[in-house]
Amino acid sequence: MSIKWTMPIGASVMGESHKTLNVECQDSFSFLYDKEKKWLAITVCDGAGSSKNSSKSSKYVSEQFSRELILIASHLSKKPFGQWVTDSILQAILSIREKLRSRNATDDLSDYHTTLVSVLLGPPDRLGGRSGITIHIGDGAVIGGKIGSDIDNDQYILDEDFYILSEPQNGEYANETYFLTETKWIKNIRLDPIGELDWIAIATDGGTAALLNGDNALRSTFLPKVFQDIVSANTQQASEILNFHLTSPDLNQITDDDKTIIVVFDQNKNLSDLKYIVSKSHREDEEQTSSELFGFFPKDVDHENQEIRSAFRIKKPRRHVVLLIIGILALTSIIALLLWFGDRQEHADPMINTNFLSTKNEMMKLKEPATRSPSRPLNDDLGPQMNTSQEKD
Repeated sequence: MSIKWTMPIGASVMGESHKTLNVECQDSFSFLYDKEKKWLAITVCDGAGSSKNSSKSSKYVSEQFSRELILIASHLSKKPFGQWVTDSILQAILSIREKLRSRNATDDLSDYHTTLVSVLLGPPDRLGGRSGITIHIGDGAVIGGKIGSDIDNDQYILDEDFYILSEPQNGEYANETYFLTETKWIKNIRLDPIGELDWIAIATDGGTAALLNGDNALRSTFLPKVFQDIVSANTQQASEILNFHLTSPDLNQITDDDKTIIVVFDQNKNLSDLKYIVSKSHREDEEQTSSELFGFFPKDVDHENQEIRSAFRIKKPRRHVVLLIIGILALTSIIALLLWFGDRQEHADPMINTNFLSTKNEMMKLKEPATRSPSRPLNDDLGPQMNTSQEKD
């Protein structure tokens, strides 16, 4: 019996910021079946913008880790699921790290930083009743759901049941995250089960911006439209359609990062019969405004686009904006303090030089406040998370 999932549909596109800076795309993805097509491994990686060789390492890690997962799957076909699976995954990462050192003749992997977002899908009876497992270090996300139906309106609800199977893990700011190539990588790895679902999407950080809004809900104007366009296409055409949506100018206004998304469907469902695919949030909006037409970032409701973009930016403040605000507040406070102190001295002793305030500018040489990533809790079985976030851009 072959795996229930369709052939993965994936696309990876260069971000606008990389085009401007003439930097190659640092996202990579791969997928691999076992010989009997009972198991499927999918991996996406996002290289750090601050690491000069991250595009090479993201490609190598994505391909190598999928191979490692299929090797683990071959053992899962012969013996029951257990703690040994976790050990095997950790050993696979150790092996990849060692190969990176050997291939590049260096013990320092800081020039090869990359995230890791991966899934292993297979027979539930070999995975302890699960449909699969996620393996995740850093940002990016794995999401999935069950498709419901609204017979009266001839609609199918993509996210009738919606799950964030593995959420992004950032530092304090949007351009900070954790990498497989860091010294303390083991403190930031997350393994989670995948239940019975109709579809799954795996994405890098930029792809996640397309999939989820600021509240971590499914973005109603992207994936439902993509699904509607690709369900009746073959795999190659579907990947081209996904690529087209990922290069949308409206999506580029939400994120200028590289964007990678891979989706798979339950092939037991005849998705080609789905005429109208919407999300729950869009359906609720339709009930409130019957004149609103569904589309991919429709231009006739631009005010909604602005709300979406604002919500996303609020959740992930950029470093330079925060530093600017902190600097202005600090400067204002020091000026007020100097003025108050000068006024007090002037009234206390008339012999004091009242022109001393003219030198206050020399006293106000501020340093930009350093930023640190907060420590974040991790799964109990892996221990407390270490503060090892790094800048991506």
